[in-house]
Amino acid sequence: MLTQLQHFLDRPVGQMSVRELILVGVVAGISIIVVGKVRRYRLRKGLAAHTVEMRCPDCQWRGRAGRYVRRCPKCGSGAIQAIQPERS
Repeated sequence: MLTQLQHFLDRPVGQMSVRELILVGVVAGISIIVVGKVRRYRLRKGLAAHTVEMRCPDCQWRGRAGRYVRRCPKCGSGAIQAIQPERS
């Protein structure tokens, strides 16, 4: 059984063996996953720099929104307020 598997993995496909094709596929898949995670991390980090903590006195919504947002994302009220961060 093991010798059949080794023969299959050593079978040529073009100029490469099946074993090499599998290795290339695994490395490419890992690379795609890592690049995606790094992009999401950078995007999240970059967006956090442009958002501020906000609250709406009308519907009591509280959360992060873009610093130029002038309406509550929940109720649409124009009374949204930026919450000043506490400095220690």
